[in-house]
Amino acid sequence: MSQKSAMRRLKRMVGYARRYVYLALRLLRDIALPTYAIEGEKVNPLLDKPTFALDITVQDVIMSEIYMSHQGDLLGSGLVPMNSSSYKTRAFNSINIANLVQSRSISKMLGNGYQRLAWHTDFVSGYTWSSRRWYKFISYGKHHGVDVKVPWEFSRCHQLPHLALCFAGDKSDGKVSGHRYVDEVQNQIIDFVSNNPPSYGVNWRTSMDVAIRASNWVVAYSILKALDVKFKDGFEELYSNSLMSHGRHIANNLEWDPTWRANHYLSNIVGLIFIGASLPDCDEAQGWLAFGVSQLICEVERQVNLDGSNFEASTSYHRLSTEMIVYATAVVLGLGEQRLAHLQNFKTPLTCFRKISNVVDIRLFEGPPGLRGKIPFPPWYFDRLFASAKFVDAVTMPTGHVVLIGDNDSGRFLKLSLTFHGANEAFLHSSSGGYGSLGENLLDHGHLLNAIGGLFETTNSTFSVDKRSADYCIVSALAKGRKAPSPKLDRAGLLYQEETPPDLSRRYDADILNLDYPGASLRSGLFSQAYPDFGLYIYRSDRVYLAVRCGSIGQDGFGGHAHNDQLSITLVVDCNVIINDPGTYTYTRDISLRQRYRSVQAHFAPQVNGLEPGSLEMGLWRLGDEAKAVCLQFDETCFLGRHQGYGENMYRQVRVLDNTIEIKDFWPSGVDFKTLKEQYDSLSERGTLLRFCPAYGVLCE
Repeated sequence: MSQKSAMRRLKRMVGYARRYVYLALRLLRDIALPTYAIEGEKVNPLLDKPTFALDITVQDVIMSEIYMSHQGDLLGSGLVPMNSSSYKTRAFNSINIANLVQSRSISKMLGNGYQRLAWHTDFVSGYTWSSRRWYKFISYGKHHGVDVKVPWEFSRCHQLPHLALCFAGDKSDGKVSGHRYVDEVQNQIIDFVSNNPPSYGVNWRTSMDVAIRASNWVVAYSILKALDVKFKDGFEELYSNSLMSHGRHIANNLEWDPTWRANHYLSNIVGLIFIGASLPDCDEAQGWLAFGVSQLICEVERQVNLDGSNFEASTSYHRLSTEMIVYATAVVLGLGEQRLAHLQNFKTPLTCFRKISNVVDIRLFEGPPGLRGKIPFPPWYFDRLFASAKFVDAVTMPTGHVVLIGDNDSGRFLKLSLTFHGANEAFLHSSSGGYGSLGENLLDHGHLLNAIGGLFETTNSTFSVDKRSADYCIVSALAKGRKAPSPKLDRAGLLYQEETPPDLSRRYDADILNLDYPGASLRSGLFSQAYPDFGLYIYRSDRVYLAVRCGSIGQDGFGGHAHNDQLSITLVVDCNVIINDPGTYTYTRDISLRQRYRSVQAHFAPQVNGLEPGSLEMGLWRLGDEAKAVCLQFDETCFLGRHQGYGENMYRQVRVLDNTIEIKDFWPSGVDFKTLKEQYDSLSERGTLLRFCPAYGVLCE
């Protein structure tokens, strides 16, 4: 072993030793002393008194009643009760001794008749995690059928801003019955704090969920505070202290990696921004805020591609990450020039940020017209955000659903607007008089366009924005009405021909599939859109929507949310879905199904019997990049792509003709490939290989 290698190894060992000593000291501290914060800092609501008019729909009201009755439909659970009395809990599932006195004191703040929630339970399997186990010792993925994402999703508290918005809508009509929504928001926060001491239980396991929960609390509180709500005695102090606990937990457990960081780290940054903006008089929180603003800009540059797409190669994670960026950007704009100038000179002494190698000082730039003054965002920032909206518009099929590329875990940041299948008939009443299952439409990303629209003057926008939607109104209000001008982006992005396409007819076996559609020309109104950074090439016409996947596996080659879908096709003709990606279904609840939905066998992609073009043996959140797919030609006459995932180059050509979609594969001689006809029969709408999964944990009949 060379001296240089020995020094590197010694440095790693010293780093591991320091980490374990640090964690051991924290564990001893958390065992011996209460973990609840007791600072009592002043809280600043992020919204002024509202001057906007919200559209509160029938579905919003019904959803609020479902939340009020402590029912929910989470990640395939179906509509189930969420009260703790409805599930078996282990005898040890109680509060640790050091936090017991404070927990009981907090519980006394709960209103009479309030039924406590099962914060630690997977509502599908009924499995409950211990609330007295230190967060680093929480394990998951070891029991078949048990999914830790269910309590994580529940603990994000998406329901609280929704209840606050319904109260706002109720107030605008001059009614007073909505005060029970206020009581429910307070009680759920009190319930969570008393039953989830900081650093204990499953809901402190990942900083991402901690950050999203804190942000939802901040928005719900800000909405109610802007409406002059008078909270019960002691609530605001409890809320402030819990925000401090959330901020410290995030800062001490950043999900940062010099190479592989992605949406988890982005959520940490955004959570620190929301918390720091809410605690203006606390130097510690201002350090979080300054750090968050600086890192937000760095991560947008890293995680948002030049074409506006997300670097994780997933259309659903594009939604989640873009939501976080949009709302955090609005919060920063709403801070005002004076506070931003203060942050520019704020030097945080926090040791928890020392491992972050790309921390930079905040710089203020002269904002474009409409933003009134200096902002910390460089000129390219808003162009990239607007391009993100264009990407959402481009991947939305005529059915109103987005193209499914990569993982879809139904993840959201704020669920201010909900859409459902079948409009008012989305809520199915059971024979017992309660609510049956919900039909939430998680493939409709239109709310994201409204949210992004809240940051822009959209008079020249090429995508539609509903200015009465909750997303538009809240983003506008968080930004204090500051809006950037809409950049002018071309509707069609044509990719130049990067290589001379080879003469395939002489050296390769060809397999062809013609899908015929008589009637008006399929090429009428045809235009093309290329997203080479993401790896997606789209044809749209009056009758056709066709998307071809070809390119990066995302996350700088890590492929954590990518599938083996290179050169796969999504096809819609006359608003009928002909070929579709089946979705994701699950993560750790059923590992074998996780792998089946990631497999090339689940996609309309070139297939060789018994082989995968990218290795699935690297873990549930990593994919091999053996395919190295490349687009060779993309214009209004032809798409041609290549990948080498089976050891040799193979090619797929796609053309939209007058009344035919022509798909042609070129294989080296002697390869035992699956014909296009076989692929079509198994993976088209008529196929039965895998049931379509429109949302995490949900399977269509």
